[in-house]
Amino acid sequence: MKKVLCVAMVALVLGGCGDKAKTMTCKITKEESGVTMDINMKLEYKGKVVLKQIQTGTVKTDNDSALGILYTSMESLGYADKADGMKGVTYSLEKNDGKKEIVEKMTMDLEKISAKDYNTMTNNASHASDNFKVGIKETREGLETQGFTCEE
Repeated sequence: MKKVLCVAMVALVLGGCGDKAKTMTCKITKEESGVTMDINMKLEYKGKVVLKQIQTGTVKTDNDSALGILYTSMESLGYADKADGMKGVTYSLEKNDGKKEIVEKMTMDLEKISAKDYNTMTNNASHASDNFKVGIKETREGLETQGFTCEE
């Protein structure tokens, strides 16, 4: 009986080691007053834990004045400055007048980012220690509550 339990335990441990990272993609499109906003979020996860979050937001409008105001507003949030020097974070914000769009990209490697930096970049104060874990199930549920559609 002990041998059966030992073999079962070894199989469980080794089986867990072979888990490969998976990807979930969540998307939302909102349109209001001639402005279209598309957000695409790619979540890389292993088991129940998110490892990396890659988010691309695109804002489009034919109204040049509105595009300028939106860009200035997004720039004033200061995410580029906040992300500068953060371990595990990349951020960019670009305005393309020819395409009449603004593209915001942010990548967070959750295996490298500190809890403080994660809280800063997500406007979330719920992670108190650097050993924090972001659950894929909770993330999906939260995004779907906001209107995102998620697929694995």
